[in-house]
Amino acid sequence: VFQTAPQRDDDFSITWLGDNQEAYTRFTTHVSHISDRNPNMLFVVGDMIQTSSVHNEWQQMWWNPLQEKDFAQYTQVLAARGNHDMDHPYAYAYVDLPENGSHYSFLYGDVFILVLNTHADVFPSPDPSIYGQYNYLIDELSSPKAQNAAFRIVAFHQAPYSNSSASQTPDQIYGMQGVRDFWVPIFEEQDVDIVISGHYHSYQRGEHNGITYLVTGGGGSTLLVQEFDVWDWLSLDFVYQYTMMHREEGRLRFETYDLEDQLIDSFTIE
Repeated sequence: VFQTAPQRDDDFSITWLGDNQEAYTRFTTHVSHISDRNPNMLFVVGDMIQTSSVHNEWQQMWWNPLQEKDFAQYTQVLAARGNHDMDHPYAYAYVDLPENGSHYSFLYGDVFILVLNTHADVFPSPDPSIYGQYNYLIDELSSPKAQNAAFRIVAFHQAPYSNSSASQTPDQIYGMQGVRDFWVPIFEEQDVDIVISGHYHSYQRGEHNGITYLVTGGGGSTLLVQEFDVWDWLSLDFVYQYTMMHREEGRLRFETYDLEDQLIDSFTIE
């Protein structure tokens, strides 16, 4: 049963990870290390398997790794839809998410988390009678539950900014342009604290116009190799990783660990 509040006082922890895909042995290693840290939740920012229509991948690449140390039996697991899992019926059957299963929001303690789908309707509809994801994100971020929260987090698969890419498509290579053009201005207007994404297989972090952008795309799938310098405020590291977020003492404290479970980065948001 999905719970929207932590089970111990005001302090809790969420693990963020993306793009485990076909690399289930690395994903299993991550899950083993994450389990030892005993988070309240694991949140996967998309690409849980390689090909959503292949039935046995869900067992081999998703369910089996999550059984490491009985992790998923005792820890909540949520996700954002990625371009590999997409909207195939298997993805909805085997990763049952709140609300319409594509985009949703919730309060976890005093932290508001908005989850979006970068492979659904990113742009506003030309038909004003259609209430789409764009309208939803505006309403949710401007709502009292979001604005009264201590922190606001937005999570989705395809990052708006990236200094590495496997794509040569102009609106994808340096991050998803549609998100930059249509979503980022709303994030800035509504005082979002951090945007957490994946898709670009690497670890990237930076702050831009008051928002921290985190790419935690090192869940196991093959790392990218090319490096750009388009966004000079955004660091880049080609490493498999997961990120622990701790809500404590009036702040969000983040620690990122590599595949050997060694600390490679840390930062706070207050």
